[in-house]
Amino acid sequence: MLFRFFRSQAGLGGNGKVIIAQILLLITATAWGTTFIVTKGVLDVIDPVKLLAYRFLIAVIVLCPVCAGGSRQWQGHFSQGIILGIVLSLAFILQTYGLKYASVSMSAFLSGLYVVMVALIEFGISRKRPAVSSVIGIVSASLGLILLSWDGKLALGLGDMLVLSGALFFALHVILTDRIVKRADPYVITIIQFATVSVISLMVMGLTHQPLALPRTTWLATGYLGVIATAIAFLCQTLAQQYAGSVHTAVILTAEPLVATAIVLITGFEAVTLRIMLGGALIVVGMLFSAKAEKLADLPKAVPKNAVASR
Repeated sequence: MLFRFFRSQAGLGGNGKVIIAQILLLITATAWGTTFIVTKGVLDVIDPVKLLAYRFLIAVIVLCPVCAGGSRQWQGHFSQGIILGIVLSLAFILQTYGLKYASVSMSAFLSGLYVVMVALIEFGISRKRPAVSSVIGIVSASLGLILLSWDGKLALGLGDMLVLSGALFFALHVILTDRIVKRADPYVITIIQFATVSVISLMVMGLTHQPLALPRTTWLATGYLGVIATAIAFLCQTLAQQYAGSVHTAVILTAEPLVATAIVLITGFEAVTLRIMLGGALIVVGMLFSAKAEKLADLPKAVPKNAVASR
């Protein structure tokens, strides 16, 4: 229903589309914010690649009825979807293996650094001077991320380096998605890249001689990761990036560690501190400034008052 609503808003002006994109990105960040603890628990039982294979296979099955319906244009999308799938596979394999050996807090911090990576890569490619609001948003969100997640340790172990490498590929995935989804069917692109991740993971399982059986104790967690954190979350991100730039997308997704921290506080594993409150406030401020920069950038593209909207 949410995605049908999103499609029905195609005639909205630029700012209206940006607002809807922000809502979808917040849904994505909320879903991802719940995954670190869940993933950590599953990785105590099964190999990271097996988790990815089942997680994305479930996502493909869930999205098939949505993506296969109607007159979708599959031709010409396969190469783009496969490229996104390969980048996403590398991102997840590195992050998931890293999470197996790194702490949850350090993993959340290093994974969140991709917001800075996206900004640096994007500004380097475009050669354009970033808007002041955009810079303030990036800096504020990054500082908030540091306060929320970083445990103060400077030494990086093997797990930390793997997570950091995964963050780089997540940054590349955001940037590539921004380029591709503007001229492609987001539903088709999503399911092709999910299928690619699943196939690559199954191939790695075969090469490492891993059994296909999934322990019953992991069914619920794997199903949650497949449906909520993958099928719904990534489809929301892909749809949102039709109207949200890559830097703005990355800044909004810094809400992910904010959600993770909120869960830790609610469950009583950590007490509310000034550091946590300040970190959360800085992330919110960063999102607001980034949203301002995005809306200002989109104003020249808005449909004139007397123009006829087309789909």
